[in-house]
Amino acid sequence: MSDKSAEYRNEGKLLRSRNNRMIAGVLAGLAENQGWNVGFTRTTFVVLPFLASMMRWEIGAGFIAIYLLAWFLIPNADYALDDNPNDQKIISNRKDTHS
Repeated sequence: MSDKSAEYRNEGKLLRSRNNRMIAGVLAGLAENQGWNVGFTRTTFVVLPFLASMMRWEIGAGFIAIYLLAWFLIPNADYALDDNPNDQKIISNRKDTHS
């Protein structure tokens, strides 16, 4: 990967995706950070516990626990204006103050 795309991906920091999330953005953030296909990552995370249960491995609840733990430990990414890796514009998280 080029340096610009690594820079666009928050310099290797694992962050929860805001632009490609289904529930909390954990799996999309992991896939984006590692350069994996997001759909494949999600499918693997869903199918693997079922395959493990057929082999009588009791780790299905562990996948849910890992996801929930990651949800609370991994910070949100900033919103990107454009999905183009050459565009480095990022909107900072803003907290709206209501009087």
